[in-house]
Amino acid sequence: MFEKFTERGRKVIIYAKEEAERRQNDYLGTEHLLLGL
Repeated sequence: MFEKFTERGRKVIIYAKEEAERRQNDYLGTEHLLLGL
């Protein structure tokens, strides 16, 4: 699925996932994606 994303897009998803984990959330929400930007 992520193959269609640009390298920058993949990094945003990775950063968003790390932020969600840091905040101990078990979901990836729009707030995490915004922080990933």
